[in-house]
Amino acid sequence: MIRAFGPAVLLRAIVVSQLASQLASSSAWAAQQGPAAPPAAAPAPAAASAPAGAPPAVPAGAPEAPKAEPPKAEAPKAEAAKPDPTSEPAHESAAAAETVSEELRVSRQGLGLNPGALQYGGLVVPPSGPVSPAVTLKPGQINFHGFLRVPVMVGFGNGAGLPAGYTGLKLHTPPYIPDSAYTEWQYTNQLGGPWTELMFSYGDARVSANVMIAAYNLSDSSWKDLSAQLGINEAWLTFNFPEFFGPKGGFIWNVGSFHGGYGSAGRYDAGEYETYLFGRTHTAGETLSVFYDLNKDFTLQVEHGFGVRLDVQEFQPNSLNLSYLPFAGPVQQLPTMLHHAHVGFTYRDKFTLAAHYLNSFTHASPGPTEPDGHITSMGVGAKLNNSRYGSAFLGYAHIDAQNSLRVGGAIEVLHSWEGWSLAQNFWGPSSPGNGKIDSLAWQYTFSLATFLQGPGQFYGQSADLLASVFGMYNVVSANDPNDLTFINGHKKLKFGGDVTYLPLYWLGLSTRLDLVQPDLDNSHKSFTVISPRVLLRTSFVSHEEIYFQYSHYFNGSQVQLAFPSTGMSAVPDKDVASIIANMYW
Repeated sequence: MIRAFGPAVLLRAIVVSQLASQLASSSAWAAQQGPAAPPAAAPAPAAASAPAGAPPAVPAGAPEAPKAEPPKAEAPKAEAAKPDPTSEPAHESAAAAETVSEELRVSRQGLGLNPGALQYGGLVVPPSGPVSPAVTLKPGQINFHGFLRVPVMVGFGNGAGLPAGYTGLKLHTPPYIPDSAYTEWQYTNQLGGPWTELMFSYGDARVSANVMIAAYNLSDSSWKDLSAQLGINEAWLTFNFPEFFGPKGGFIWNVGSFHGGYGSAGRYDAGEYETYLFGRTHTAGETLSVFYDLNKDFTLQVEHGFGVRLDVQEFQPNSLNLSYLPFAGPVQQLPTMLHHAHVGFTYRDKFTLAAHYLNSFTHASPGPTEPDGHITSMGVGAKLNNSRYGSAFLGYAHIDAQNSLRVGGAIEVLHSWEGWSLAQNFWGPSSPGNGKIDSLAWQYTFSLATFLQGPGQFYGQSADLLASVFGMYNVVSANDPNDLTFINGHKKLKFGGDVTYLPLYWLGLSTRLDLVQPDLDNSHKSFTVISPRVLLRTSFVSHEEIYFQYSHYFNGSQVQLAFPSTGMSAVPDKDVASIIANMYW
């Protein structure tokens, strides 16, 4: 572990010393640079000119009489500048796209989802761009971004297995289905639960303070689940110096309590399954992202971070597992730390190839009955962005875990948050969490309109046809071949596809299909779900979605219900009707 720290610490020392030098001369720098650049989302301002109605400047010695003529010539110019009333609002995005800042390039955003990235899970139409990079902050005011998902779902059961006289149609909300729990491997993200995320930022394009508030339930329309109200979930500072090395590159430094997602299959989100192949960090610490243009085509990116869990929950032996209290796990977790490092290359801001390493570990064992543990994730991922041929992700990850029950939730990986969650998902509910997981994940999204018009020309102003394919394959093994607690499947596979047709600016038609096989050696645990949907929006470029969805399940005889229905003897629902509202801003 010391060797892994060495190069990164040296790089950090160089950057910090250079940063101190720059900060020492910040006044002179500000005087030379002038006011901060405007947000990239706004057209670049025109050159400075005289106020409207004022006579234009003329060369010295010019005759006075013609001075009255130039103001008359200004009227046609103003008329020409008027927007076309028949144009779509999306044309504003087209104009902005031509003035995209250097700081919004893919190679300037780090090798994972940045801490301000919202969890868009559940959107039928993927987001068109990052919501809150540092360069878009409006100085001198609070910047507000967020995402909400509110599902209304009703499951239709038949009452099979109930006493005589109690069978027949049963209505369940939430529905009795196997794929609704975010922290379980069977999760498909077709029928995710409520999620609200609010982000507030104050600062400028150089330095900003950020606070994120979140909740995964709604108190007014549900029971008062206090653990679901995450409150002030994250708070951190962002230092953005994109020209630290001159026109060649710079760095972004985040310090505080924040997340960072690595191995996300989506372009700007965690992908169709809303999970992370290498890991999503949940610590207080710092992460430094450095980028440097090697030439006009290739950019080198290096990222390093260290963080800790501020505390771990106290374990009370023989205590009741009450649903309204956070679950502490089956044993006492130990103080947990995280070290992670990443290196990659980006080609023309379209293709990125990167290697990732994350090690969550404890080093506080009080004795042989409470051994230290670790969860180490490493792998390689490739991502294609901003291409007329679509967006794609392909990645391979290897996870090595030892006594993962003792490891706190410093990383969230493969639908598992906390070490005990990883053990339950991949080895078994009684496993100590000793083993290895090899995973392959993929996703490809194709837009017909982008292919025909080009990525720089299509911005939602016409009809479109979207198609996606995605999947994940896991091979699981135990460190001890005779481990009797390893009762889950040795091989897991889930894959699916989604087709969306947007014929009108306010209407979309979509269908998604998922096949989920928790154990390839036991088909009775598998299920398939197909969901046709009708999507409503107010315009092509709006960020809200309201869709009406019907889902039908083909369940195997041994399919297990997801939380909060885990352990119930009820038969899973075969049909679910839902209305789901999503919006990001």
